[in-house]
Amino acid sequence: MTDDTPKTPAPPASPVDKGDNAPLKAAPAAKPLPTPKPAPAVKPAPAPKPARSGGGGFTTTLAALSFLLAGGAIGGVGFLWWQQQQENPVVHNAIDALEAGVADVNNGLTSARQQFTQATASQKQLQEQVAKLGGERDMLQQHLDNIEQRIVRVLEGSSRVDWMLSEAAQLVNVAERRLSLLGDVNGGLALLESAEKIVAAMDEPMARPFRQALLNDIQALRGAQGEVIDTEGLLLRINSTKRLVEALEPPRPNFKIDRVETPESVAPGTSGIELAWHKIGTFMGSLVDFQRHKQPIVGIAVDPQTRFVMQQGLLLLLDQAQLSVLRGDSSTYGLALKEVADRVERYTQSDSKTGKHLLAELKLLAEQPVKQRVPEISESLLAMHAFRDAWNQQRPAREAAARRVEAAAPSDAQQPNAQQPEASTGNQTGTSALDAAQRRLP
Repeated sequence: MTDDTPKTPAPPASPVDKGDNAPLKAAPAAKPLPTPKPAPAVKPAPAPKPARSGGGGFTTTLAALSFLLAGGAIGGVGFLWWQQQQENPVVHNAIDALEAGVADVNNGLTSARQQFTQATASQKQLQEQVAKLGGERDMLQQHLDNIEQRIVRVLEGSSRVDWMLSEAAQLVNVAERRLSLLGDVNGGLALLESAEKIVAAMDEPMARPFRQALLNDIQALRGAQGEVIDTEGLLLRINSTKRLVEALEPPRPNFKIDRVETPESVAPGTSGIELAWHKIGTFMGSLVDFQRHKQPIVGIAVDPQTRFVMQQGLLLLLDQAQLSVLRGDSSTYGLALKEVADRVERYTQSDSKTGKHLLAELKLLAEQPVKQRVPEISESLLAMHAFRDAWNQQRPAREAAARRVEAAAPSDAQQPNAQQPEASTGNQTGTSALDAAQRRLP
């Protein structure tokens, strides 16, 4: 069976130019196909011949170009390697700086951790201290509450009288000691007047004898107030005298020649054996000078050590005078000042300005009275003890009566409400409660 399908003829093989530079020839254009006819069997086309491997110009050019590209690549790689070597120190420095920064940050973190640990420990200690202070505050608050309760009991109960009695007794005792030890009439008078005001504020009938005794002693002290001696001023004057003792001068020798006088046995304007003998004796006596003083030269304080001992003795005598002023011992006071004046005249330069001033001051001090009349306040002391004993005996009975009154007060307040009819509104209930509260008040 014959195949009627037209077949396309195989293209002819492209010839290869023989020259290196000869261009390749194009294939001829295809002619129009004739009317298909039964063709004979087609033979396979021959395989194309490979190109000859001869030393052509194209291959050489391609090889040179490859060598050039390889050399450029090697040069580029070398340039990059050189540039990297140049940049390595900068990179190393940057890396070192970064490592140093990291080390600083690590050190800072370590220090911060330590500070945080210390802060935590400090916070814990502060919390413990706060807890401790809170406990102490609670104890103090409890103590204050106890004190407030005691004050309330003092102000509201019978212990108010105990409180005021203790205060008045303390004032009376201090006044008695001040009068007996110091002779301070003004101070004792002020203390007794304060005690009398407290007893008056008690508003207690049993305290009337005690107040009467206080008023009697106050009147006695006011009578002696005009004879008050300025004890403090006298002590200060003696202290000023001590400064004069420290400024005393040592004695100075007093040498002088007496004027030659004609004896009464020799008449004026005459001459003779009596006058000659008198002149010879006067001349011989004028050859010797001697110190004129009230005491021998042995008793005079000349060297510094003896003068210091003498000065301390004078100061001790003045201290004895001050003690006598406090005791009210006028005899000892006068003897001490007299001994000071005698020693000043005997052992110091008494005719100097300081010596004369000291002697005059000692004379004025000796004229000052030391002992004054100080009234006793034994009547107030006895009345105070009597009132305290009587109050201590009667206080339990009064407290029991006060408790009975307090216990009976609510029942008395409820009786009027029980007799009245029940209120229909809340206003009436409030009014009855207010009336009950007012009846509880004293």
